[in-house]
Order: sequence, then structure tokens, then C-alpha cells
Amino acid sequence: MTTYVIGCDNIDKKEQSYIDKVAQVLEEAGNTCEKLSVGPGQVQSYGLSGVKF
Repeated sequence: MTTYVIGCDNIDKKEQSYIDKVAQVLEEAGNTCEKLSVGPGQVQSYGLSGVKF
């Protein structure tokens, strides 16, 4: 199906559980997920890295 990249900025110290839950739901639907680290700029850095699937 689709590969999703999931990341999150600092919100309320529960960020990793949010990432894990979203990834779980997507994977149960037959997708693959790459989980990024929690913190500012993680999603932007990944997007600018040129990584291709």
C-alpha cells in the first residue's frame, strides 16, 4: 500500500505514544511506517534529506 513517515514536535511528553498509535493503526491497515524521533525539526529534516522509498 503506502509508506508513511510519522514524527512529532514536543507537545506534552506523550508524543511517542501518539506516534506509536498512529503507526499501529496504519500498519493494521496494511501500510508501512517509519517513525521519526520526537523533537522540533524532525519532520522537516526528513523531508529535506532527500530519502526516497
